[in-house]
Order: sequence, then structure tokens, then C-alpha cells
Amino acid sequence: MLAFLATAVLAPVQATAAPITFDFKDPKGVNTVQWLVDSDVEPISGSATNVTGSVQFHPNRPEQTRGKLIIASESMRAPVALMTEHLHSPNWLDAKRYPTIEFNIRSIGRVVRDRSANGAYRGTVTGDLTMHGVTQPVQAPVVATYLPNGIEARTGGRQKGATLRVRTRFTIKRSAFKIGPTIPTVGEDIEITAFVTGVAPQ
Repeated sequence: MLAFLATAVLAPVQATAAPITFDFKDPKGVNTVQWLVDSDVEPISGSATNVTGSVQFHPNRPEQTRGKLIIASESMRAPVALMTEHLHSPNWLDAKRYPTIEFNIRSIGRVVRDRSANGAYRGTVTGDLTMHGVTQPVQAPVVATYLPNGIEARTGGRQKGATLRVRTRFTIKRSAFKIGPTIPTVGEDIEITAFVTGVAPQ
């Protein structure tokens, strides 16, 4: 899910006057959002891989970064086909009526340098998460790594440009988004973990 991803703004300071636009439709197709919810019977988990969106990141002023990350609702999958069918149904995500899950960045705060990793920063992104036709404010802790030559490293020098890798883990309430309201055996907390990379080709 997204969303929670737009945390791109935590990159290191660079000597540039203009913001950089990162495209999160990753050409390598490795972007993944995972989710987990408990139930009285068994844990229910899955992932989504259709992540798109764009984030404008300013290396000198990361707190000014804005943008949107989008997940296709039908790309949300569970390990069992019947679970996936239920997940896409009107009582859950209602994927036909609400084809996207979106996270819009509103602000970035508490940005600090993570000295344990090259170029990584930690901070908190506040944004609006829209899912199942409901929009709720969400805060997410994130770690982001900006590499000005990241595309070159990924492609063995065949292409040039920057990458922005973002990791986050946070929890939302199922009832807040009116997901599966008639299923009391399923837990209230949905844990979301995202591993996504945006690219800015030269």
C-alpha cells in the first residue's frame, strides 16, 4: 500500500536548485507492498506489486517534497485464490469500484541522518491514505536512500540517473477504512510494509 511510501523526501542534501521528479513505476518491477492481518483462525497476509506514482524531491529542502504513490487494488493478492477473491470483493477492497489505493504526501518531519547506511535518512511522513473510498490521515516512519548514480549501478552503466529507495512499516485500522466490517473474527490492525524505489533517468 502504498502509500506510505511517498517518503522519498528523506534523501541527503545535494547542491542543486531544482527538485527531482522520481517515477515509482519501477522498470525492474521489484517494488512490493506487503500486508498482514491476524484472525481467530489464522494469519492473513499478501502483497501488491503494481506500484506507480511520482514524487518531487528537493535535495536541499527535503521537507518540501510532495507527491503521490498509487497501488492498483487488483494487484493486492493473498496466497490462496479464494482469499484473493474475498479481498477484491465489495465487502473488502471493492476493487472494481475503487481500483486504486493512493497515498498523498502532506508533510515531512523529524528528518535525521542514519549514520549506519550510506545516504540513508530517517523521518516521518504525514499524508492522506485513500482506500475503499475512504480517506484517512496516516503517519509513517521511513528510511530512504538517495543515490545520484543509482540507475547506473542497477543497469551496469547502460543507463544513467538517480534512484530513491524507500522502506516503511506502519499499522492502520481496518474499521477506519470500512474493510470487512461484517467479519468480527478478523483482527482490527493491518500491518503494512513497503519496499519501493523511484527512478529519475537522465
